[in-house]
Amino acid sequence: TQKTTDGLDAVARHMLADAESAHREALAHHLALGLVGKVVRVDDVICAYTFGYELSPSVFCVLLEVTDHRIPGLAQYVFREFCREAAGRGYEFVNTMDDSGLRSLARSKQAYHPCRLVPNYIATEG
Repeated sequence: TQKTTDGLDAVARHMLADAESAHREALAHHLALGLVGKVVRVDDVICAYTFGYELSPSVFCVLLEVTDHRIPGLAQYVFREFCREAAGRGYEFVNTMDDSGLRSLARSKQAYHPCRLVPNYIATEG
């Protein structure tokens, strides 16, 4: 699926373009990267996908998750099922990573009532 850039500022457009190339690489090389994933199709059209990896024996990390927001409940379904499968494989925690500074993503992640928030830092040379 392709996301629209209508209404996005320059920073958001750059983040979307950057994420697209990362997603293409992850999808193309998921086996070599050790990623586990799920794809949801509706009428043979990919409407959602999610991929993650084992961070530790007790923590599974969701690396990528994309859903078609025009389909009500799809994002919640994908996340719930991926977490259910992770729990079935013995993982105690699911790390959904950071919100990339996006308020809507932060609200969405908070809606799942995380048991803990871990500070995230970016190191730069300079």
